[in-house]
Amino acid sequence: MATPNKENVRSGKTEKLWKAKTRGDRKEQVVGSDDLVRRLQHELKKVKEDYCVLKNTNDEMATDIQRLQKKNDDMNYEIKVLGLDNDDKGNKTEQFRQARSQIDRQENTQTNDENRQHKKDNSNTSNETLQLRQVKSQMENQIQQLKRQKSQKEKENQLLREEFETNKRNDEIRQHQEDNSNLSNQFQQEKDDMNNEIQQLRQAKSQMESQIQELQREKREIEKESQQLREETNKRNDEIRQQQEDNSNLSHQLQQLQREKDDMTNALQELQQENNMNNEVQQLRQAKIQMEDQIQQLEREKSQKEKEIQLLREETNKRNDEIRQHQEDNSNLSNQLQQEKDDMNNEIQQLREAKSQMESQIQRLQREKSEIEKESQQLREETNKRNDEIRQHQEDNSSLSDQLQELQREKDDINNALQDLQQENNMNNEIQQLRQAKIQMENQIQQLQREKSEIEKESQQLREETNKRNDEIRQHQEDNSNLSNQLQQLQREKDDMSNALQELQQENNMKTEIQQLREDNKSSFITERGSVKVSKEVLGKGAYGTVYSGDFYGTKVAVKEFHEIILSPHNEEILGREIEIASQCRHPYLLQFICAIENDQHHLLIVTELMDMALRTLLEQRANAKSHLVHQEVILISFDVARGLNYLHSKTPNPIIHRDVSSANVLLRIENGAVRRAKISDYGSANLMQRCNTPNRGAALYAAPEASGSQQGPKIDVFSYGLLVCEMSVGELPHPEPVQRKDQIIRIPNAGIKRLVQSCTDGDPQRRPTMQVAIGFWQNMK
Repeated sequence: MATPNKENVRSGKTEKLWKAKTRGDRKEQVVGSDDLVRRLQHELKKVKEDYCVLKNTNDEMATDIQRLQKKNDDMNYEIKVLGLDNDDKGNKTEQFRQARSQIDRQENTQTNDENRQHKKDNSNTSNETLQLRQVKSQMENQIQQLKRQKSQKEKENQLLREEFETNKRNDEIRQHQEDNSNLSNQFQQEKDDMNNEIQQLRQAKSQMESQIQELQREKREIEKESQQLREETNKRNDEIRQQQEDNSNLSHQLQQLQREKDDMTNALQELQQENNMNNEVQQLRQAKIQMEDQIQQLEREKSQKEKEIQLLREETNKRNDEIRQHQEDNSNLSNQLQQEKDDMNNEIQQLREAKSQMESQIQRLQREKSEIEKESQQLREETNKRNDEIRQHQEDNSSLSDQLQELQREKDDINNALQDLQQENNMNNEIQQLRQAKIQMENQIQQLQREKSEIEKESQQLREETNKRNDEIRQHQEDNSNLSNQLQQLQREKDDMSNALQELQQENNMKTEIQQLREDNKSSFITERGSVKVSKEVLGKGAYGTVYSGDFYGTKVAVKEFHEIILSPHNEEILGREIEIASQCRHPYLLQFICAIENDQHHLLIVTELMDMALRTLLEQRANAKSHLVHQEVILISFDVARGLNYLHSKTPNPIIHRDVSSANVLLRIENGAVRRAKISDYGSANLMQRCNTPNRGAALYAAPEASGSQQGPKIDVFSYGLLVCEMSVGELPHPEPVQRKDQIIRIPNAGIKRLVQSCTDGDPQRRPTMQVAIGFWQNMK
């Protein structure tokens, strides 16, 4: 509406004054005309009254005439009667005639008087009538004059009204012209503003597209770096496994040497008793030389292992620095994505046509970012595990080093004992004593010979085992030849090992804390009893449990209680692992896991978010109403289910296979009678159902041909997904027979959806598409 200006107000006041003046003039004219009319009506009333008086007089005169006529008739009758007896009644007739004549004269006289009076009255009446006629003619003239004046006034009023209407129309036209001018200027201004805004939006769109391309490039770079990290982690894992094998070999060798040391100690004791047995002493010396060689070899291997451990520690530190850098980059990327998301939300309100495409790109980037963050988290966890293993190996190496030192000291003691024995053999006094004790020792020598034979057998076995160990050691030397230079450098840094051991002790303490945090995180989804209030309202029953409605701190939730037959000790352990998997799955198109509790009967209850209804319930309602899902509803539900399954199939290191994709396990969010969101349920109970071998009415209808075999992959979910899309398109459950099932697929009205279902239900799992391909199909359909 246009704002009134001064000219409009002025024209409004002029119009009011003109109307008031016109009403005044008309009022004066009406007042004068009313007075004249009232006078004329008064005079006309008088004329009517006089006319009524004259009319009454004429009526009386007519009545008198009739009365006289009647008397005349009576007199004629009497005369006629009297004429019958003229002779006898001649005198009476004459008398009667005289009387009659006298009466006639009297009546005539009276009649004449009355006639004269009537004439006089008539003359007066005629005069008055004439006067009335004159007055009437005057009144008619005045009325005619008033009519002419009235018509003239009406013409003047008409002219004034026309003039007023003309002025008013001119004012309105001017006002409309001004309003149109203002509107045109306003429209032009708005048009210019819109053009500027469109230009800005186009520029913002181009900037946003460039930013998206930049983010995509950064995403590809991060994926490459993540791939490199995974490859390096795999290499480190191989090296750690090799180190574990080497440490195990060293432990066996140390045990073997310990046994050999014990044997040698026993042999030295025997040599002290049998110092005259030079052959055995020579054998012991040779064994000692071999042991020294083995100890030197073990020391070299130990130094090599220490160098290798130091190298692994340095590489692990580098990896930790790189991981921290990736974390910082991911944090910056997250902040940047959040800022860009806010900017894009403001711009998307203006660019409504590009809203859906931009939102899908942002959501895809966020999902990819979350996946990258998850991969980085997994890499960090694996690196921490590797660090723990390296620290454990370092501790093992430290203990091995202590054992080697102990063996070295024992070797020195043996050398000293041998030197003492040599000196004792050179001493004549001791020889004399030995000769004196020879007779006593002969019996002991025989016993010792028997024991020697047994020891030789054991030594032979030990030598065979030693040969095997030597072969293993040579193999280990060949494997570690490439690290010899680095291990020599680590030998020079042996003095710094004490500080490193202290750091490792601190890291070991950190490991304990991290383990405690993991245990706390593992049990974070378990809440105390009473935090969830379970009602008696049954939402649904399945093959392995019943679902009730509940309340979780004021929020309506769904509570699933498993059947008692399923809750065996073995199955409870499986169910615990499934709950842990479900607690780690977070996705917009998976039914949200909230917590797990125990009821008074110590039964495990699973608490999830509460949805409005299952897809199968909606299909049954539509079937009862003889209708189907509309095309947009099929696209929305299929798109959401595809994204949820793609998330499960993309889990690392092992994908999650649902194994029971059906309309009963797709839950819907309904708003204003329309489907707004679809989510997959029971994704954490697939292994439990498989172990329990519980019957499921819908599972067989959607099962892939290879579902009964031992080799199962994500493609069995793709097969079930194709039949689910077919069920929504034709409004019927999948037929158990393959021939009738193909007929159902042929009846799908949309050709593109029909091709997707046919490819998803291919008999060869390798020819079935992935869920990522299905997501791309539904994105093109929207």
